[in-house]
This record gives sequence, C-alpha cells and structure tokens, in this order.
Amino acid sequence: MKIYYCFYPIIFIIIIFTASCTSSGKSAYEYNNVISNEEITATESVYKFKAAIENQNYKQLEQIKEEGISKLTKCIENIKNLENYKGSSKYKNAALHLFEIYTEIFENEFTEIINLYKQNNKLISNEINLKILKINKQTDKKIEDAINILKKCQIEFAEENNLLISKGE
Repeated sequence: MKIYYCFYPIIFIIIIFTASCTSSGKSAYEYNNVISNEEITATESVYKFKAAIENQNYKQLEQIKEEGISKLTKCIENIKNLENYKGSSKYKNAALHLFEIYTEIFENEFTEIINLYKQNNKLISNEINLKILKINKQTDKKIEDAINILKKCQIEFAEENNLLISKGE
C-alpha cells in the first residue's frame, strides 16, 4: 500500500509539467482572440487610409500612413511573440502574412497615392483619379487574397480545437 503513495508526487509533477508545456497557458479561445484582435487593429489602420483618400489631402494621408505602419509594427511584434499553439504556427503565420501584406501596401501603393496627390496638389485630373482607383483595386485584391488565407487557417484552427466562429456580416 505504501508503494502507491510514493507515486503521487511523481504523477503530480508529470501533470504540472504537461500543463506548463501548453501554449503559455492560453486556451484555443484566448489564442484565437489574440490573433483576431491584432487583425482588427491592423485592418482598421488600412481602411482608415482608404477612407481618407477621398479627402485628397496628402498631409493627412502621410500622417495616417505613419500611424498605420506604427500599429502594424506592433501587431507584427505581438503575433511574433505569441507562442505556437500546440506546436502549430500555421494560423499565426497566416496572420503575419496578412500584416506583412498591409505593410507592403502602406510602403508601396499608399506611398504612390500620396505622391500622386503631392505632385498634383492644385488640380486632380481624371487621369490621376483613374490611377488612384487602379491602385486601390490592386490593394483590394492583395488584401482579399491574404484575408482569405487567414480565414481558412482560422476555420481550420477552430475545427481542430472545437471552437465556434461567428461569421461577420
């Protein structure tokens, strides 16, 4: 009988060790929320710029661009610091991919839009408006592709971890 009592501390240590090896103690729900919250922050910064394009104020766009890049840098850092969940980094990497696409858009396409407004500050011709519209459509395609990848990984993550994901309107 006394032999069995000596196994209790060993079993307790094994349980504690196993529990400490999970993803920083985050549940699947918490892990998903961290990524989703960062995605919301990053996406809002992109769409804030897109909404401000109509104002044709390059100084305002430059400010929004700098704020957006700063927010994206923080989002990328927060996700990079997030441990893989149960050894898998697929969902995390899909979020990082989206944020890197957003960063590229700020640095390239949005900078191009700002420069078009700077060069044509007094008079924005139809030709310039068409260029800006074309650039916007290109960014929409890039964003849509990256978001679809992230959504697919989020759905797979939810299915693997028995989470219910509500569909956005």
